[in-house]
Amino acid sequence: MAGVAIASGAPIASWWFGQLEHLQSLSFSLKYAWLVTELSGLTEKHTKMKIFRAKVFQESIHVLMLISPDQLCTKTKITLLGESAIDAGGVTREWYTLLTTEIFSDEQGLFM
Repeated sequence: MAGVAIASGAPIASWWFGQLEHLQSLSFSLKYAWLVTELSGLTEKHTKMKIFRAKVFQESIHVLMLISPDQLCTKTKITLLGESAIDAGGVTREWYTLLTTEIFSDEQGLFM
């Protein structure tokens, strides 16, 4: 194929060639700045929720009903109000456990 380059087994679109030639002529610091700018758009979005442990079911359902459908597919960051834990994954895991326990509890009456 004329005018097509292959990288990692996938063809590179011809419109990239001009951009790549331009990048090749830049200093390292400008290449680095370009790369950081390009990668900044790839950061994963997340949904933040602040809830009280004692009201985990009511507050979680309320927040989940307010967020848009595309936010439902993002990572979840949980803050349990009144607690000092930082969510590095453990708080979110605990929230899922607490919420699931509440959803299936007899008190909620969702599953009889």
